[in-house]
Amino acid sequence: MQVTEVQQRRDDLDRLMDLKVRAATRLAYDHNEFLHGLFKSAGINPHTDISGRSDLLKAYKKGVRTSSQDVAKCYADYAAQLPLLEIWSSGSSGKPKKFLLSKDALERWNRGFSKAWSLLRVADGEKILVFPAPPPHMTSLSYSLTPFLNSPKVRTLVFRVPSIPKSLAAEEKERLAQSYIDMIYDFNPDHVSGAGWAMDAFARMLVSYGLSMEKLRVKTVSFGGDPTPSEQRKSIGELWRAEPFDAYATSEAAMVGCECHSHSGIHINEDDIFLTTVDPQAAEEVARNEVGKDLCTNLYNEGELPATFIINYSHNDNLALLSDKCTCGEVTMLASHPTRDFKKKPIAGFGFDMKEKKSLVQRAARKVRRAI
Repeated sequence: MQVTEVQQRRDDLDRLMDLKVRAATRLAYDHNEFLHGLFKSAGINPHTDISGRSDLLKAYKKGVRTSSQDVAKCYADYAAQLPLLEIWSSGSSGKPKKFLLSKDALERWNRGFSKAWSLLRVADGEKILVFPAPPPHMTSLSYSLTPFLNSPKVRTLVFRVPSIPKSLAAEEKERLAQSYIDMIYDFNPDHVSGAGWAMDAFARMLVSYGLSMEKLRVKTVSFGGDPTPSEQRKSIGELWRAEPFDAYATSEAAMVGCECHSHSGIHINEDDIFLTTVDPQAAEEVARNEVGKDLCTNLYNEGELPATFIINYSHNDNLALLSDKCTCGEVTMLASHPTRDFKKKPIAGFGFDMKEKKSLVQRAARKVRRAI
């Protein structure tokens, strides 16, 4: 049987991922004491025992796994010899975490965001209005860092969420709001990206002072940082009069994936990340279309030097890998929109999607299957 072009592209991607899994795990084993200890305790030497993704999952089952509490233990021993960018996560689901990014890690981020811009059909010369959340919420800042090095060539306006102090007189409030509005009108963005709650808060405030979304004619709004609930994505799209796109981006893994115009799910950035879904209690993968916890490993080419290793890491997000193929022609794996189990109060008036109840049924079904 003749191999189709689509199948050939998928086979090439699978081979590339396995090559990068070998490179990433061997480098981590050689240059990080904590991860070296995890592999050694599991009786695994990545140089001889890991040929690709399946072996990495066997290592996960034997205890080679990391979480947000382990990030500070996962810096490379050569990191101090590299020029580094230090960022902090938002800490939305725990204490803020510090990440050290090397030049190679930033280039990996750039590749991921380039793919997202491509899926969003961002063209050369277009303008992106970016809303990074305030410190220490640094994930969405990546939206403003990466376009400068990316293709297509875009112009970016980074706009911190403005505030108008209540103590100001009414005339001064209107003057300040109008200055923000004039700035946005002058920039005239084609696309808006960043933290969902920041885009919502900004738009609602300025609309109340006369900002016209019809005048702006924004094409797309895309979200990064914590998983953005479906009702919030829809609401922000309606507010900006633009097509909403879910982008799964985190401090740990950079651009995990993004929706395309088919809206069939999240296209996982498999060139630079191995993502699967697992049942942590059973330490095994869940079936396609079943909801599990994310498990990801950042991938690097042979010779690249990350400063922070992300190996068998979970953000503790809930999602499913989908069996469907996307009509857009992409061969990358599709995933459902991620959700996160938040224990804090909603932000900006929105609730958060919680773990689907059916996943509990799926877990019970897996136990039954194993018992048979």
